[in-house]
This record gives sequence, C-alpha cells and structure tokens, in this order.
Amino acid sequence: MCAAVVARDHVGKVIWVVTSKLDFSNALCGEAMACCLALQEAKARGVKFLILESDSRVVINALNGQDSRWEIDNYVSFCKITSPLFSGCTFEFVSRQCNFMAHNVAKWAFSHQRFGLVPLSSMPETIFCNDREV
Repeated sequence: MCAAVVARDHVGKVIWVVTSKLDFSNALCGEAMACCLALQEAKARGVKFLILESDSRVVINALNGQDSRWEIDNYVSFCKITSPLFSGCTFEFVSRQCNFMAHNVAKWAFSHQRFGLVPLSSMPETIFCNDREV
C-alpha cells in the first residue's frame, strides 16, 4: 500500500508531494496514516494553515471527534496532538470524485517505487488531474 500527500497552495497549484510505502493492507488504516503523514510533512515544511482533505468519511469523522474506530485510534491521537501546532488546521471530507489526484499519485508512486519527497519534475503532469483516474 502507498500513502500519498499532495500539497497545494491557496490557488490549487501543487507545491510538493510526499509518498510512503506502508506495510499493511487495511485501507482504513492507510487513509488514517496518510493524514498523519500530511500533518508531519506540513509541520516539517513550516506550513501555518492546513486544510487536510480525505475521501474517508470514517477517518475525517474520527479526526473531528464525531466517531471512533479502534483500529485507527493511534493515528487519530497523533493527528489530534499535532494539529494544534498549526495556526489553523481543519479536517474535511471530500468525495472520491474530488480526490483523484492523491490516488493517482499513490498509484504512480507505488508502481514506480518512488517514496519520500518526490520531485514534481519527475512525475508526469497527467497524474495531477483531479477529475478522473489515470
């Protein structure tokens, strides 16, 4: 499994991508781990304000304190401890139809075995579309 974080600025321009190979197959845990990775990387890069989006309603509800799932409790705890370190941080659900970019990047990174901070110039521009799976 591969987690991908696609950071965009206030106008939607991709500014950096980080991926991580995960050694488990539980999709819910993968979604939660991707949120942890996003917070960790954003903090390391000095981001002040963060809108973290995920297409996992279960994970977003847990991060917002609206639900609890034991299998992601550790990831949720990490996010809740880390999020106050930002001047502003919100967790928002987006439909899968609005989140193709992250899935495209994860699929590309996994198939090309590219993990960590991935230079944008090494990635095909076509995967940065958010309206379809490529």
